[in-house]
Amino acid sequence: MTTEPLQVQRQTSPSTGLSYLTNATSPQSSLQQISLFIPGFGCPATDYTPLITHLHAHGRTLSAGHVYVAVDLPGHGESPTSILPTPEAGGINKLLVQLHAELLSTLFLSSPPTPNPTPIPTTVYGHSMGTLTVLDLFAYNLTTSPSSLKVTEIILLDGPYSGTTLPTPLDLKTLATHAEYYRSTMPDRIARCFGPHTSPQTIAAVQETYSRLDFAYLIRMSHYYGTVDGRFAQILHALDRHNDQLVATGQQPVRLLDLQSQEGDFESERKSLHKNDVTAHAVFVRKEVDGRWLREYVVEGTGHFPHVDDVEEVGGVVRGFLAEGLA
Repeated sequence: MTTEPLQVQRQTSPSTGLSYLTNATSPQSSLQQISLFIPGFGCPATDYTPLITHLHAHGRTLSAGHVYVAVDLPGHGESPTSILPTPEAGGINKLLVQLHAELLSTLFLSSPPTPNPTPIPTTVYGHSMGTLTVLDLFAYNLTTSPSSLKVTEIILLDGPYSGTTLPTPLDLKTLATHAEYYRSTMPDRIARCFGPHTSPQTIAAVQETYSRLDFAYLIRMSHYYGTVDGRFAQILHALDRHNDQLVATGQQPVRLLDLQSQEGDFESERKSLHKNDVTAHAVFVRKEVDGRWLREYVVEGTGHFPHVDDVEEVGGVVRGFLAEGLA
């Protein structure tokens, strides 16, 4: 366990307007890994504070070259909706690539900042809807050349998706009515996500966060991520092709950790998982991605926020997964 203090500060990206939390705000003499954390639907970057604290405490410190960046998506936390006026059209992937490049130019010890900094291994984390955000980011980054974003690991935290979302038009005429209905049902939806390990403080914080959200905006954003779910299989196939190319040239493949804790419908019923449970999501992922770079883990008997409620277990799994890549 490290004795180095963890100092996390909130920053606003000059180039994107995204608000984020980070432990690195000045040039670093050593950069080993960047961890990019993306929350779920309606969730703030602060959800990742327990996991960042755990990883830091177990030696993944700034002095050892580990940089943490937890992002508030547009319309979430302290990031305004104005930075992405039409979320139903996508665009978060571009903002994240731009933010990542901005961070690299800031963190490298060079004067003036280099316009094309050396890529640093980056682990991307996504929770719930954020699992689609990081998959979309990965797929987009494959088409962007050159890119300073070098994804080496993808960590999915309780992703509920299985490639089944059908393309449907977004009805802007009924959006306001839909948003008000959604707001009225949100307390029940959120309550289904809590588990036996969820603290009263977490419950209160989540409920307060959701009471302030612009649901019309978030519904528009979730519409786009429905299209990403529709491309879920294609993205996993792209991961396979990319990894085959990496392996063929003697490089390490991008590894995928799929960690699950709940299953079910947010509108009606969700249940905690047991170790041997296999969800529709897990069946889908196993079918579509090569098992050589897939690792799976079930957090038993908990809720939809395992990185908050069960951080010691989840943090241990994450550390083991990351260490495996260094073997």
